[in-house]
Amino acid sequence: MTGARAVAEQVLHRLGPSSGVDLAPFFGGWSLRHDGEQIGIVMDTVYAKVHLADRERWHAAGSVPFRYTARGRTVTVEAYWSVPAGALDDPDLLSDLFLGTDHGPSTPARRGGRPTGIGPFRHRDGALRGRRD
Repeated sequence: MTGARAVAEQVLHRLGPSSGVDLAPFFGGWSLRHDGEQIGIVMDTVYAKVHLADRERWHAAGSVPFRYTARGRTVTVEAYWSVPAGALDDPDLLSDLFLGTDHGPSTPARRGGRPTGIGPFRHRDGALRGRRD
């Protein structure tokens, strides 16, 4: 099992079987898919698909876009941003980032089937966690 596969399976496990998320091979890494739509990728890092309107907030929170090198040049894929480190240990936060939530405008929400926004995050238990913008 590759390192990326192990991390992808960890993310899948934390999201839980009721999330409807599955894995598919993706260019040397793994695709996280929900209802047939790619919502994230796992390469050397875990990346979530982020709506254009929310990318500035993800950047401000310390996330970086997915980058790879091909034919001697670096390619930046602005649609996918690194998931904050603490999210990998927090199933509720991870679920909010990938699948959205109904907690209001300061937290991730679904717009067109995609997660939007980043921190602070109000969890289902009411606790406020994450970085402030």
